[in-house]
Amino acid sequence: MKYLLNLTVIVISWISISCATYSVNSSQRQLANALKDNDLQFLPSCQYSKEATHHGLLDVNTLNEASGLAVSKQYNHLYHINDSDADSALIVSDLNGQNLKKIKVKHTRFIDAEDLSYGECFENEYCLIVADIGVLRGNRSNGDRALYFFIESHLYDKNQMPVDEIEPDLILPLSLPFKDSVDAESFAIHPKTKDLFILTKHYDLKKKEAYEHHLLKIPFKAYSAFTPGSLLFTGIKPEVVASFDLKKIYPDQKEQREYGDWVWQVPTSMDIHPDGKKFIVLNYMTAIEFFFDLSEDNNLLDTSWDEGKNYQVIPLEYQPVQEAIAYNLEGDGFYYTSEFSKRFPKKLPELLSYKCRQ
Repeated sequence: MKYLLNLTVIVISWISISCATYSVNSSQRQLANALKDNDLQFLPSCQYSKEATHHGLLDVNTLNEASGLAVSKQYNHLYHINDSDADSALIVSDLNGQNLKKIKVKHTRFIDAEDLSYGECFENEYCLIVADIGVLRGNRSNGDRALYFFIESHLYDKNQMPVDEIEPDLILPLSLPFKDSVDAESFAIHPKTKDLFILTKHYDLKKKEAYEHHLLKIPFKAYSAFTPGSLLFTGIKPEVVASFDLKKIYPDQKEQREYGDWVWQVPTSMDIHPDGKKFIVLNYMTAIEFFFDLSEDNNLLDTSWDEGKNYQVIPLEYQPVQEAIAYNLEGDGFYYTSEFSKRFPKKLPELLSYKCRQ
């Protein structure tokens, strides 16, 4: 009996030590409560490393407003986009964000491209999708948004080198379902269902105040009939499937937070995990991973926000204007990048990543 008691103490002590290394602040409390209640199924499957991996500085002469990021399944490449980019181009890099190659997009002008996503499209193809969904300093109507589909193999020549220029294979015009002009900077394709998701960004920059955001969905069946070269003249209207209020995670603290509350409360990019069972949202300070499969009932997002059970906050190494995030191919980590900021000229944007702790 004494031996069993000692063994029990050792096991409990080991669990306590493990808990102490998990996340920060409320994440620790949630984990401790889960262990206390024997609710181990709610522990995050991935507890991310505390330190970021630095892959390299971004070349700001080519990529100064990095606002979208995607990982290729067929080439050892990352894809990037500049927002508000007058020359409308896709940017290809290696997996360290180096050796940038700009591919000019012909006969197209991105107005405010804010995110990228990558997934299956058409018949047995992979596509890079540019989400031109930003509000461009408040001067853009909800009916003037679009998604641009590029078949990935068309981005390369016969020697598998990136081409110099390309045309979109499909342009999907959108009309956001709101009365007033709404900004959006987050977009992803579901890897299993091919449904498309947009996360809006409701805020007032002058007041430095964030509001409730919304998750929008374009079901695969709404665009599956379109083939490369299809001409669409009427915008598809995404459906609102859930409200999305980051104040549930970061309630107002009235100037107690660094840089104010709003930078913690607005989504700037998103991606869906390769298995489709969770998704990640970036803001200007952290990342938040939600344990929801967006192909299922999205009403859960309106009510169930319990840290450790429904989401985890991932502290990040700070970058001044972080607006791009993407899971890696294995799904055991993610990359993120930042725009260049004149306010922080000595803090150059980098490609950083975090991976699950072993």
